[in-house]
Amino acid sequence: MNQIIEYTIKDSLLGKILLANTKNGICALFIDNNPGFLHAQLQNAFPNAQLNYIDSMLEKNVDQIIHYLIAPKHDLKLKLDIRGTPFQKEVWNALCQIPLGKTMSYKEIAHKLKKPKAARAIGSACAANRIAILIPCHRALRCDGSISGYRWGIKRKKQLLKIEGIKCFT
Repeated sequence: MNQIIEYTIKDSLLGKILLANTKNGICALFIDNNPGFLHAQLQNAFPNAQLNYIDSMLEKNVDQIIHYLIAPKHDLKLKLDIRGTPFQKEVWNALCQIPLGKTMSYKEIAHKLKKPKAARAIGSACAANRIAILIPCHRALRCDGSISGYRWGIKRKKQLLKIEGIKCFT
């Protein structure tokens, strides 16, 4: 075990959220209704890390996220410890450029990255995102504006879009 990850689990409008942090920033924000499942997801994502459940040290970040879900005024700018392939990081960076209240299609993101045939790979990068909400994969939609898959469930994706004032097709 060569890395320490501190985490907490709190209730939110979307269900339970697990927020995990390294010394470099937030490395995971998972959403589910089952805290045991969230813990297992964290163990699977970081199998060699020492996981420490800590309630109070992460409270400020968790509170900001919970308040964002109630009344988003601007994107949250919290320090992130982003891990992924160079392509995934490129996609996640592009997603972070989509303003609050806006969406882009997977195809539009692919064109923005100058990889016009990479729409499916964009979707795969979204599915691999471990930092829900803060890397806003929920803002990526199909070309026709309809909702496709979301790592934490389509129902939650719809909720997030509604919270951000985005009308979408199902």
